[in-house]
Amino acid sequence: MARREIGSDEMLQLWLKYTEFQARQLSPSTIQRDYGKIAKRLCLMPDLPSAVAVRDWLTQRYSTEVVRRTLQQFSACCSWSMRSGYITTDPFAPLIRDFRKKARGDRRSFTAIERDAIIKAFELDTYSPTPTTIHHSYYTGFIRLLFLTGCRLEEARALQWSHIAHDCSSIRFEAAMPSDTNIQGETKTHSVREFPCNERLSGLLRSKPRSDGFVFPSPSGKAIDTHNLVKRGWSVVVKALVAEHQVKEYLPLKNTRHTFITLALEAGLDPKDVAYLVGNSPEVIYKHYASVKRNLVVPDF
Repeated sequence: MARREIGSDEMLQLWLKYTEFQARQLSPSTIQRDYGKIAKRLCLMPDLPSAVAVRDWLTQRYSTEVVRRTLQQFSACCSWSMRSGYITTDPFAPLIRDFRKKARGDRRSFTAIERDAIIKAFELDTYSPTPTTIHHSYYTGFIRLLFLTGCRLEEARALQWSHIAHDCSSIRFEAAMPSDTNIQGETKTHSVREFPCNERLSGLLRSKPRSDGFVFPSPSGKAIDTHNLVKRGWSVVVKALVAEHQVKEYLPLKNTRHTFITLALEAGLDPKDVAYLVGNSPEVIYKHYASVKRNLVVPDF
């Protein structure tokens, strides 16, 4: 029996049903950002007759990694549709094998000296343009938080005073707000973690006036726009420090997380404890985040 083909129009209908089902158990931000992105791609497609035609259309417009991930999503949808009795075959699964998985992500990190140079440049407005309505120093606390906790950007954006112990001895990371959706939901791991504050971190929190809202709000009182922060602050500061040879290379804002993890491991913290502090497993810590030391020394043995 010949395999029944599934074209773009039928795939869109299946995807909408799949999204409706997943919306009952996933956060609104995930549905809007990830599932909505796939729906938009399907809506852009003409009436394509087969999975191969869909693949070819995608490869003409997107990178190899985007195509591979999109086909994976289609295959997951087809698997669910088969279990639900809508279809009897998954024509996308065999196509995924033709695309190599992207190499591991960027695991580079800043040294402690580089970290402190970045924080100082923000604090002193070293590279803040003049005149300006919002100086770089406004974001110093937010940058410190990222470096001192290794939390995800969306967790830092969502942090509110109700998540901070009264004596500033701990932070409860229990919410996340992705910058591309601005919808507050659970953390990526759907769990709450208690982060004990050291003196530097508790001092940072005690220096801030308490309110009913965000610990580190934007100038307008909303969640910080990290895209704007990167464009107008982070990129300016770090690239200037690189030019002055105070920082080896430019790294994205999210690499503050890599930096915390690497420095924590170098300081002797147990990997399972570091994993708890940042909301990951020890395996994920070593596979995706921990950087190799800059100056490796091989001892005599």
